[in-house]
Amino acid sequence: LNIASNYLGFDKYTFLDELFNKFSHKIFEIHMSGNNGTVDNHSVNEIDSWQIKFLEKNHQKIKNIPITLEWHDSTSKNNFKKKEEILKLLKLN
Repeated sequence: LNIASNYLGFDKYTFLDELFNKFSHKIFEIHMSGNNGTVDNHSVNEIDSWQIKFLEKNHQKIKNIPITLEWHDSTSKNNFKKKEEILKLLKLN
């Protein structure tokens, strides 16, 4: 979504708000990976990333939806610490 909104010029926050307000009951999985908005490099999300903030804000709407974390290089020491912090924050650990 980050890459699509960047290239197609739409606001990802507005899109997500509308999507979750209208269709959260039809969402069966959330896919998360970090990127810079141009390349889908599947990096570990930063703790203050827009995705984490959105999930925190919409916790009640997503609490029963599985979240797939597609993070490459999540085993490096620094990324492992970030991963643990994010999982605790999202109460997935």
